[in-house]
Amino acid sequence: MYLTDERIKRVEYSLTEYGKSVEPILELMCEWGKQRMSEFDLQVRAVGASDE
Repeated sequence: MYLTDERIKRVEYSLTEYGKSVEPILELMCEWGKQRMSEFDLQVRAVGASDE
């Protein structure tokens, strides 16, 4: 019988500079969406925020 190491491995990821170059576009898209949410009577809620 073989014993295996079942500990969870920690892995960290990060964007490359090339990947980070799209950030300004995503921020503009986010602002565009927030501005138009009122047209649909929607509210902006932070990701992961509870509904309490």
